[in-house]
Amino acid sequence: MTSVNGLRLRALDAADEKQALLSHEELEREDFTFLLGFQQADSWTDYLVRL
Repeated sequence: MTSVNGLRLRALDAADEKQALLSHEELEREDFTFLLGFQQADSWTDYLVRL
C-alpha cells in the first residue's frame, strides 16, 4: 500500500469487481481508461492475476 498526503492506494481485489467495472464503464465514455489492459472478455480473476 502506498500513501501520499493521506491518500492510500491499494491493489484491487475480488471485492472491488462491481465498483471497478462500473467506474471503468463510466469513464470509458469520456475516453479515459480506468482499468488499464482490461478487456470485456476478461474474467475479473484473470485481470487481477495479470496485474
